Amino acid sequence: NFFSVSSLDPFLTIGKSMNDHASDKRDQRLRRRVLLFLKSARINEGGWVSGRFMYDLINGVVPPSQQFEGDDHLLGLMRDLVGAGYAEERDNRSRKGQRYELDWLSFRITPKGSALTMEQIPPDPLVEDDRLRVS
Repeated sequence: NFFSVSSLDPFLTIGKSMNDHASDKRDQRLRRRVLLFLKSARINEGGWVSGRFMYDLINGVVPPSQQFEGDDHLLGLMRDLVGAGYAEERDNRSRKGQRYELDWLSFRITPKGSALTMEQIPPDPLVEDDRLRVS
């Protein structure tokens, strides 16, 4: 090969396909969209937004190739954001036996998540950030 795939982008992991890389980039972009959406919702009911509402609204405004693959995809991205301290999750299930799913969960951005969207803290490779782009 004239050049290796890994020389194109320092965030590519050796052994990952271009399709995996595209999915990783899409997920970084979606995490950023989720944080920006949650940040804009802060004025509403303490900033809590239902998972289903967030899913429907974000998927309704992005091209098909940049949408969530399904409920589990958004739940996985939210687990990443909650685990990193950028968002909080609230379980709204009212009866025993209700499934853990978007319809029964709400989310809101944390001060750390807001600081990341306003570029007041260092970038995180988990979330798309112009400061991480290679010129």
